[in-house]
Amino acid sequence: MLAEKIVSKLKWIISGLRKRGFIGLLELLFSPVLIPLYTIPFWGKFLWNSRILLWGQWSRYQSFYAHNAINNLFYRTQWINLNRYGRLAKSPIIGLGNFPLSNWWHLSLVSSYIFANAGAITVFSGTFVLIFSNLIWLNSVAWQSVLLVFTIVLFSSSTVMLTFQNYQILGWMWLPIAFYGLINNHMIIATIGFSLAGLFGITSLVVSTPIIIAYLLVTDQLQFILILIPAFIIVFTNFIPIIRTGGLGASIRLIGKMIGLIHVNVHYKRKSMNFSLMTVYLIFLYGFSIFLIWFGTNKFPLLLSLSYTIFILNQRFFRFADLESLIIMMIIMLSITIFSSPLNGYSILSLILAANPLIVGSGIVIRQKKIKLFDIESILIEMRNFLSLPKGTRILFSFNNPDREYEKVFDGYRVLLEVPFLVASEKEIHLFPDWWAVSQTNYEGAPTLWGRSIEEIENNLNYWNTEYVIVYGDTQTELNTSFLTFFTVINSFDWGLILPNFEKLDLLNKSIKAPKWWLLRHKIN
Repeated sequence: MLAEKIVSKLKWIISGLRKRGFIGLLELLFSPVLIPLYTIPFWGKFLWNSRILLWGQWSRYQSFYAHNAINNLFYRTQWINLNRYGRLAKSPIIGLGNFPLSNWWHLSLVSSYIFANAGAITVFSGTFVLIFSNLIWLNSVAWQSVLLVFTIVLFSSSTVMLTFQNYQILGWMWLPIAFYGLINNHMIIATIGFSLAGLFGITSLVVSTPIIIAYLLVTDQLQFILILIPAFIIVFTNFIPIIRTGGLGASIRLIGKMIGLIHVNVHYKRKSMNFSLMTVYLIFLYGFSIFLIWFGTNKFPLLLSLSYTIFILNQRFFRFADLESLIIMMIIMLSITIFSSPLNGYSILSLILAANPLIVGSGIVIRQKKIKLFDIESILIEMRNFLSLPKGTRILFSFNNPDREYEKVFDGYRVLLEVPFLVASEKEIHLFPDWWAVSQTNYEGAPTLWGRSIEEIENNLNYWNTEYVIVYGDTQTELNTSFLTFFTVINSFDWGLILPNFEKLDLLNKSIKAPKWWLLRHKIN
């Protein structure tokens, strides 16, 4: 399987290089050095296309890319439920219709609110705060070294990847300042930085904690572990609802199954935890960068090596963070390691290589990215018309049985589903199965949610006590007439007509066509 993926990816790279001819070959050979030729105009376009944010309407723009803009509606759906029902309640429109919102202890209310209402401006602001916060090292390191590192990072392909981030950027952006305070014994700065990281996102604080402890042990300053107390007090408030409702153990098991940490009594197995081509490549790239720094300074880079270990654990054993977050972590720790040691050519080479991964940010990839804010509102208007049903309605979305594979859930349409899930939450309609329904049935012997045949759909409608269902087919096709005997067509939604450039927006795997959805009502005899 891995070999097939490697061959497929290599064919894609070779195809892109052939289109560029000799210039493409030069791009491949000298990619880390040539990256600024693409990132400098990229940031120019990024800033120019961001000017519309000066006029407001931030809720219309969740990202600069269609795929991310639609996918990020997931977080707005979460905020709607948290804001309407509160963490102590069970949501009647999430999961199986009784989902305890206390299970979302991993969410920051502050970040959820900000990102749900201003996704693109959040990523825009967080990216530049994170990058420019490295300039704080001007207080303790030669300005030439700081500006060199700052420039390399600013115009790297890894920084371009930050534009794909979600609300997590609000937590990560404080870490350069926090670690500056820790390493330079400015403990008030460190305390404030880590506290802000905990306020805006648990992931960055959880990842940082073992690195902080190891650093304090090595430097014989373990007493300064106290700097983490305010941060963990802030995080602990997220757990109060789940402790009060008595579901902490069940919640940890639910989340553990979702991220691949728990494998006992799990119905949906994760296959993506195996090493992918990108993971293998990044492991070798970051490992080589660590070696260069170690060789150049004759000092083992502890912080960077711990980050590297966390990266491998996340990619192979349990997925507690997305790839973009782990790339941020590695670049932050690499910059801090360089700032903390005498600058040399090996360190700079290490940074240039690690900050410019060929696969995730080559000139081929960056040049193909369409940098334009994606307005989500027109799609939401159409979806509100499609789901024109009364408050309290339950709707089953029919999908094929994923055959116990987590990656096959929702038939490859996962991203597009965030639109109806959001609108359903707005209208207080229970549309399922969603990710939380999958998590609530992720055990052996759980009731089924799946099936696309008429018989399977009718059985599911009866079991889940609803008369409405959404079925799908390819764009610009008609509903199979056999459904008309048992169902009445209420509405239809054709993605191929709603988004005429659907195929160019990278919303789905290339092998999957734009879908058409039909909202049906079961004829009760």
